[in-house]
Amino acid sequence: MLLATLLVRTAVAEPTGASGAINLLAGRSPMSVADVRREAVLTDGVIGTPGGGWKTDLTAWLASTQSFIQYDLGRSTPLRAAYIQADCNDRYELSVSEDGQEFTRLWRAPHVRAGGLQARHSKRLQGQGRYLRVQASGGDGNYSISELQVFAEPPAQFPPRLMAKQGELLDPSVHQALGLLAVLLIVFVLVCARRAPTWLKVASLLLPVVGCAVLLSAIDGAWPVDPDTISILRAVVAAVAGVVVIREAHLEGRLRAQRWGVVVALSVCAVLAVAAFYNLGRPQFRDHERGVPTAVHSYDMRVYFPQAKYFDELGFDGVYLASVGAYLEDAPGASMQRIGRRLVRDLKTHHKRPIAETEAEIAEVRGRFSPARWDAFKQDMRFFRKTMGDNAYLGSMHDHGGNATPVWLMIAHLVLSQSQASHAVLIASALLDPLLLLVLFVAIGRAFGVRTMLITMVVFGANDFYMYGTNWAGATLRQDWMVYFGLGLCALKKERWVLGGALLALSCMIRVVPTLAFVFVAVPALWWVRGYWHAHERLPSLRTLWDEQRATLNVLLGGAGCVLFLFLLSSAVFSFGAWVDWVHKMVLLAQGEHLNHVSLRTLIGGWAGEGHNLTSVRARVFRVAVIAYLLAGIALCRCRRLEHAAVLGLLLVPVVFYPANYY
Repeated sequence: MLLATLLVRTAVAEPTGASGAINLLAGRSPMSVADVRREAVLTDGVIGTPGGGWKTDLTAWLASTQSFIQYDLGRSTPLRAAYIQADCNDRYELSVSEDGQEFTRLWRAPHVRAGGLQARHSKRLQGQGRYLRVQASGGDGNYSISELQVFAEPPAQFPPRLMAKQGELLDPSVHQALGLLAVLLIVFVLVCARRAPTWLKVASLLLPVVGCAVLLSAIDGAWPVDPDTISILRAVVAAVAGVVVIREAHLEGRLRAQRWGVVVALSVCAVLAVAAFYNLGRPQFRDHERGVPTAVHSYDMRVYFPQAKYFDELGFDGVYLASVGAYLEDAPGASMQRIGRRLVRDLKTHHKRPIAETEAEIAEVRGRFSPARWDAFKQDMRFFRKTMGDNAYLGSMHDHGGNATPVWLMIAHLVLSQSQASHAVLIASALLDPLLLLVLFVAIGRAFGVRTMLITMVVFGANDFYMYGTNWAGATLRQDWMVYFGLGLCALKKERWVLGGALLALSCMIRVVPTLAFVFVAVPALWWVRGYWHAHERLPSLRTLWDEQRATLNVLLGGAGCVLFLFLLSSAVFSFGAWVDWVHKMVLLAQGEHLNHVSLRTLIGGWAGEGHNLTSVRARVFRVAVIAYLLAGIALCRCRRLEHAAVLGLLLVPVVFYPANYY
């Protein structure tokens, strides 16, 4: 057996003569690998069933176009033929080198129309070298290879006939691990009853440990996990957290749960939920120029970075026009003739127009800049153009531009105004959101308790309402309004009324959506006034009102003071006209349709195409439903604490208003 093995290895390594028709990579291990998983399968002589899944136990996964697998052929060898089975809609490149440093392209395997794993091959190669490297050179970003073979001479049967197997999908192993974790966590919580033996409680700690270990191992083996798997993860942790809450609330006496057991189970759910929100740490966007995944949310920041930095010139109407102007001056080969038929949204009317029709408006916006500021703007937009690619850069101008309030723009201006757009700057600014969320979660834990904090983390991470295949990770100050609102609730819980009112008002001034929640803070006081009227047949005096409803009045005073201060400050930084323009922007948005699948308006009127017309036809139904919801919310606020009333008001936002899903 040893002699036979040596003979086979000698035959494989021999590059010339009759043995030149032998696969030079058969059984070889790579000499170096960069950002590749399961690379050993490339040389095992087994392919996946044609059309099979791109990510199975038979495929190697390449993270980006910078990922590669490199082989040492042992000596300089002529290379005349190659075979590769890989994901269909990507391009793959073979390159050779004599020294392992300088590589020359040998062959580019093109993408093919058929789906799944598909073979490409060529027997007309002309190259020679000792070192061989394979990597992806473009495609959809999901790169995988199941088999790679190269030959010094094309074999008599080419392409080679290889053993094909049905690959096992990797994500189901994660699904099974999630199911196991759910069962173990539920059993753990049930076992952790107050009257259970101490040894049983201690032993039960192994259950969440084992469940988490199995899940992490499954995720590592199946990486990168699919978006559907992350959605299943959200569903599982939400369900387990729900069982834990129900178990604690309804099982009393001897079966009452131990507090520490509840905290352990909810902690596991909370950590996994927040990790799911951040896509388990996998970047969701791609750097077009470098061909690698990136954490920067370029589609969001290509609007909000320039609008915050150059608001004096761009206002609410100029970001797309200036972007086109910068493209025409800066992009190689760009001209109005080449892009004139493309559509861009007119941010004054929200109608799409051909770029060729906006030439005068582009010149007008260009004239708002000084030469130095225009050069800086072009440099910033060059970064986004290269990162996104020309098509995505121009195509992103179908959106509705920046819709943040002047207060948000003022804060973002302070953060970004002295920075030049770059990966480092945008990643650093994107870290503000997780830091703010961390502050919020800690504040909730201090104000409402650890279990409430953990449930909040689960609710935050374990829902898909705001998702469109991505989340706001990589954008800057997207969750800030929610953090300020949550901090306001914490202040109300601690009976710091003025601070609570100011924080709620700050949330409203950042994004207008929580305004209804701030208004609802006054509803319990109105119920008290109603009761006073029925008891005394007159309204209370101002003194009585202050004595009895001092908390509510302090909240309202704190909020009013914050609103006035921020309005004046933002108007001083920009102008009073910025608020007028913003109100006009909001009116336009309210008249159109948005990506909102969860609002009452969408439920009644539909979403795609005919939604606005259907809402008009069913206007009476819509108004009755809104009134019914409002009355129910007002009724529930009776005798409630102020933070409870604010939350009830927030729940009515998608009923009364029509914000995009991500709010």
